[in-house]
Amino acid sequence: MIWVLFLYFFMECTISRKAITETVFFQVKAPVQTFLNGSLVGGGLVLLMISATLLTGAISVNALTWNPSAIIPTLLLYFFAMLFTATSEELAFRGYSLSQLRAGIGNHGAVFVISILFGLLHLPSMQYAFMAFLVGIILGYAFLLYGIYYVIGWHFCWNWIETVVFSGKIVDYQMNNILLAGNRLQSPDQEGILSYPILIVAAIFYFMKFQRNKSLS
Repeated sequence: MIWVLFLYFFMECTISRKAITETVFFQVKAPVQTFLNGSLVGGGLVLLMISATLLTGAISVNALTWNPSAIIPTLLLYFFAMLFTATSEELAFRGYSLSQLRAGIGNHGAVFVISILFGLLHLPSMQYAFMAFLVGIILGYAFLLYGIYYVIGWHFCWNWIETVVFSGKIVDYQMNNILLAGNRLQSPDQEGILSYPILIVAAIFYFMKFQRNKSLS
């Protein structure tokens, strides 16, 4: 994350000739509230997805660990790991690349192209790549609407909750349908097809919200 931050400010200040106060970090008036808003939405959507896997029986829970010596280290480990990951990816894909590309091909074109690149990052699984493409659409329009802190919060909270639940360190679960739930035993964030309806609806919502915002679109 430190390396990405360095590269971001270096590119903006040397190539784009921007002052530090003109970068994406200073374009949001209430960064903490914006981060929390994004976290609530991302967290709410991933909890909806997890609930769907449980209600359909795609995943069943065998037991829960209530031992603080297991819960606290797991929460803290993935908190910082996912925060660093979300910050790095959002700054690289949305904060810099999308911001630069939109000047040449427009908002919608930039969101689409960056979403494709974001999906390719998650290959070789085509299913996982398509999921990442949908997430890229969501985060692309959310970034244009609310700024960098919102998308970092959204991305972070989705990944954090998902990874904690499917890490196997707190929740002892059984995979019953890999197609629906994803191959969680291989990787905590290997999405199944149950995540697609949620992500598609969210992508349409952010697209329409962006379209209604005349000052941006």
